[in-house]
Amino acid sequence: MHLTKKTVGVGVAVIVVGAFAGVAFRPKPVTVETSVAERGPLMMTVDNEARTRVTERYEISSPIAGRHLRVEVHPGDRVGRDAALVYFDAAPLDPRQTSELQERLQAAEDLARESVAGRRRAEALLKQAEIDRLRIEKLAATGVASANDVDQARTSAANRASELRAARARANATGHDAEVTRASLLAATPGHSQMLMIRSPISGLVLGVHRESEGVVGAGVPILELGDPSELEVVIDVLSRDAVKIVPGQNVIIDGWGGDRPLTAVVTRTEPSAFTKVSALGIEEQRVNVIALLRDPPTTLGDRFEVQAHVVLWHGDVLKVPSTAVFHDRDRPAVFVVRNGRARVQHVEIGHRSSDEIEVTAGLGQGAAIIVHPSDQVRDGVRVNVSGVMPSLNPAGQS
Repeated sequence: MHLTKKTVGVGVAVIVVGAFAGVAFRPKPVTVETSVAERGPLMMTVDNEARTRVTERYEISSPIAGRHLRVEVHPGDRVGRDAALVYFDAAPLDPRQTSELQERLQAAEDLARESVAGRRRAEALLKQAEIDRLRIEKLAATGVASANDVDQARTSAANRASELRAARARANATGHDAEVTRASLLAATPGHSQMLMIRSPISGLVLGVHRESEGVVGAGVPILELGDPSELEVVIDVLSRDAVKIVPGQNVIIDGWGGDRPLTAVVTRTEPSAFTKVSALGIEEQRVNVIALLRDPPTTLGDRFEVQAHVVLWHGDVLKVPSTAVFHDRDRPAVFVVRNGRARVQHVEIGHRSSDEIEVTAGLGQGAAIIVHPSDQVRDGVRVNVSGVMPSLNPAGQS
């Protein structure tokens, strides 16, 4: 067949036009953002707002009816143990009131003796906990005990030390109550002219003054409140379904308190009774208070300050990906992996998860490029254009 120049020209033109049409109508690559599957720390936490509070509060109230002089201390003032706080001019007692005060004195003395016994028990428990801690640390040095055993032993010793401090505070407080009741009985005795002086049961700060001006008060009226802010605990308000996962000894990370570093605390107890609270969406929720003791609280942190608490349920060093990269394909977890410029579905097995990241236990290698926030345009085999690599969401591993 003889080809003329015209025929060849037309053929070339058709090929060129077809090539341009193919390029023009070829699907454009989908622009995506990727992250990298990497190994690092991951934490499962229960997160919520919390408030600090002084572990042992002391309310100074009028022991008997009478007139108190003006209170000269103010909130924030530091007072030493046995420092004079309030002066009372006691009103005379009738025989019935005298009998009631004598019975109250007997009860206060019994409680003081019981508190002293509790302090001694706490001292013995702390001594045993310290012995156990030293033994576990020696076993860990030889490889017999694990690092987790050491952590538990140290936490137990720290908890026992906290219990001893609380037991000593209770013993001081109950002994002080007995002394005040005894002095009140004496001050109200007919013919006794000396004023009743109430002293501080602790060395600490004045947290609040309820009645500053001089005046007549009845028995039991609150006058002021004391506490030691170097002993702070955190009250964490959590959902009841989360509270069942929390046990004493678990670590707590405290942030959002205004400082430049996170603080640490340890769970001491979960209160046994829940309460109803209405959420911001108007939904009634059953919530429980979890109590954690702050380790080395800063001097700038005080009573009833707001903080953010993260109770650590589990932590480990794992292969992880952003949670926004994981989806379900045929009822199996999967991710989109970028290979040779195309998105490929990769089924994976997942383990623990935080709010931002998920552990991958099988199906994926370290360093794989993973598409995050895949749109409905991303399908298996689709060409993709990577616009950028998202940095690790949580280098510290905290959820």
